[in-house]
Amino acid sequence: MWAMRPHAIYTRPFASTKKKRNTEHHMDKNDIIKVTNHFNPSSPIVNPEKLIGRDIEKDEFKTALLTPGNQVVITGPRGIGKTSLINVVSQSMSFEYRTECRIHKCGENDAYGDIMYSLIKNTKLNDVFIKESSRTTDGFDGKFKAVLFEGGAKNLTEKEIEIQSFIGKRLNPQVISNYFKDKNYLLIIDEFDRVKNEKTLGLVAETLRYFADYNSESNLVLSGIDIPLERFFKLHLSNYRSTTTLILNKIKPDSLNKIIEDGTSDIGIHFEKSVKNYIIWFSDGLPFFTHYVSRELALNAVKEKKEVVSIEDLSTAIFRLSNIRILQVFEESYQRAIYEEPKGFADPMREYFKMDDYLIGNAKTIKKQLIHALSFFQDYNSDDLASQIVLALEFFDESNSFKLDSHTINQIFEFISTESGIINKNQNGNYQFSDPFYKSYVRMRLFHDIIDKQNAKNLEHAELMKLIEIKN
Repeated sequence: MWAMRPHAIYTRPFASTKKKRNTEHHMDKNDIIKVTNHFNPSSPIVNPEKLIGRDIEKDEFKTALLTPGNQVVITGPRGIGKTSLINVVSQSMSFEYRTECRIHKCGENDAYGDIMYSLIKNTKLNDVFIKESSRTTDGFDGKFKAVLFEGGAKNLTEKEIEIQSFIGKRLNPQVISNYFKDKNYLLIIDEFDRVKNEKTLGLVAETLRYFADYNSESNLVLSGIDIPLERFFKLHLSNYRSTTTLILNKIKPDSLNKIIEDGTSDIGIHFEKSVKNYIIWFSDGLPFFTHYVSRELALNAVKEKKEVVSIEDLSTAIFRLSNIRILQVFEESYQRAIYEEPKGFADPMREYFKMDDYLIGNAKTIKKQLIHALSFFQDYNSDDLASQIVLALEFFDESNSFKLDSHTINQIFEFISTESGIINKNQNGNYQFSDPFYKSYVRMRLFHDIIDKQNAKNLEHAELMKLIEIKN
C-alpha cells in the first residue's frame, strides 16, 4: 500500500473500498517488453517513430545544428520530452552526417572543468584516444588517462598525460572551442538548470560565443527545465544572434491521443473513449503522464487478458499508482498544503481572511477544494477567473455553503502559496502550481475522490466530464 513518512497530519491517501482481486494470471517477460516498448515513462524516447507531436521542434533543432556557428538551448518543464527530442535528433545527425554525440548531465556542484572534461572524455584526437580524465580542485588543470596509438602499431600504450602537454594551455572557453572547431561533434550539456555557480555559467556562455565566432563544425547544446535565459544571455549579448532557443510547450491533446492509440493498437487492446479522455486530462500536455498511466492500464490488461480497458479499470489503476514513489512525494506536499497549520492558525486566518468561525472551522476543506479547482486552469487571476473558480467550487460543494467571494479566494491562495510549496505566484502575479507535475497529480487525486462518491461504472457520465469540457 502507500508508504508514507510518519506525520500526525497525514491521512491515508487514495483509500479504497475495493476488494483485492484474486487472480492467477501472470505476465512473462515478453508481455512486459511488448507494453513498455510503447509506454515507458522511465526512459526517454529513442525511436523517431515514437516521438509524437514534436515534428516542428525536431525540424527546427536539426536546422539549427546544420547552420554553421549556430548553437542551441532547449528548455521546458520536466516530463515535456526534452531528452527524447535530443535523443532522436542526435541519432539522426549521427546516421546522416556521422556526427559524434557526447552528453554530460550536470550536478549542482559542477565546475566548468567537470563539464568540459566529461565532454572530452572518449574523444579521439590525432593519435590519442582519451579514456578518462581527472582534475585538480580548481576544475581546470588535471591529467588525461589516455590510450596512445604509436606509429600505427596495434600495440596500445596506456599512460597518463598532463593536460598542458596535450593541449598546451589551461582548459578555458577559447581552448575548448578551438579544440572542437574542425571536428564533427554534438556536445550536449543536459540538466544545465542545476548549475548555480555564476562563474561556471559565465564560462559556458563564453564558450557558446567562441563556438559561434569560430564558425565551429561542432555544436553545443544546453538543455534544462528552467534555464535563466535572459540572465544567461546577458553574460554575452552576442549569444542572442548565434543561439537558437527551443522552448518546448505542452503537447496537444490530439498528439497525446495518438500516443495512446498507436500503443494500444500494437499491443492489441482498446481503451474506452472516456478512459483516453481522462488520461489526456491528467497529462495536461505532459507525455510523461500519458505513458505513466497508459503503461499501468496496458500491463494490467495484458495480465488479465482483457481486450477492452474500462473506466473501472482506470479507477483501479489510479489506486495502484499511489504506491509509486514519485506520487508519494507529491502526496506529501498535497497533504501539507491542506492539513499543515502554523501555530495559532485560527487567529491569523480570522484576521487574514476576515472569516467567521464557521469558515475557519472548515479551512482544510476550503483549501482542498480551491487546490482542486485550480487544477482546471493554467493559472488563477482573481479578476479573470473568479467566477469560474466559484463554478468549480459549486461542483465540489453542491450546497455552496461556503459562499466564497473573489477577494476571499485570492487571500486563501496567497496563504497557501506562502505556507506550502505546491502553489506559487508567477511573474504576472497569478497563482499557479509550482510544478506541472503537481497539477497532473491533483487531477488524479480529484478523480479518485470522485470515485469514492460515485459508482465507477457510471463515472463516464459524471458532471466532471462537463466541467473539464471533454466531449464524449
